[in-house]
Amino acid sequence: NWYVHNIDSEDELHFNTKNYDYITNFAKLRFYPVKGYEPNVIITTSDDEQNLQLWKIEGNQIIPTSQHISDSYHLHICQLLNHGEKLVIWKKEVADKDCNQHLKKFKTNDSDSLNHRCQIEIWNLDSWECEQSFQVPKFITYQNEHCSVTDDAENSQTLVAVSFIRTDTLHMILGYSTVLGILQIAPSESKEINLVEKFENSFQPILQSGRDDWRKVPWHIEISNDNQFIAISFLTH
Repeated sequence: NWYVHNIDSEDELHFNTKNYDYITNFAKLRFYPVKGYEPNVIITTSDDEQNLQLWKIEGNQIIPTSQHISDSYHLHICQLLNHGEKLVIWKKEVADKDCNQHLKKFKTNDSDSLNHRCQIEIWNLDSWECEQSFQVPKFITYQNEHCSVTDDAENSQTLVAVSFIRTDTLHMILGYSTVLGILQIAPSESKEINLVEKFENSFQPILQSGRDDWRKVPWHIEISNDNQFIAISFLTH
């Protein structure tokens, strides 16, 4: 269980679920500055990562809001966009938590399912609706500075990190097992955008692990507010 404290008043804050049916065993808890919420809003995902919940702080109480998502996939919080107006969510397969199960799961011929594609969604926090969803390859091969989309889970690189940069246009940062790259997303009125079909020609690598540190996997991406700097944490096996 998580315990939340007010550093200034030294008071403990309590999750108020007396009149609500909400899960309070969280796998992850993060504070975010969200427009319209003072102080910061709390976003949690449940132990099974299939429930996402927004909470607001009122005095010493943490109250659930109406913003809630339940899904059969793991819900991974990527970042906030537009100064806290939008939330980026990455839907992951349940088997992703265990690498061995993960590899077994993807031995399938259903290339149109999320088994071979990842779904990234941008949610409007005010209206609480998915404004756009993007499909990107889960598996790629990268050799001789050339990227190819593949369905072969055992002999490929797997998507492990996602982030966005919004300037005049929207860019998606994708981290695969040993290569980090950027996709420019053209303005579109479509709610569902398939980035798989033109991925091989549009994915631009910006960082690749050398042969000596091929076991370093880009695990987390942070973008500065002015979109000038990018920080990557690596998971070393």
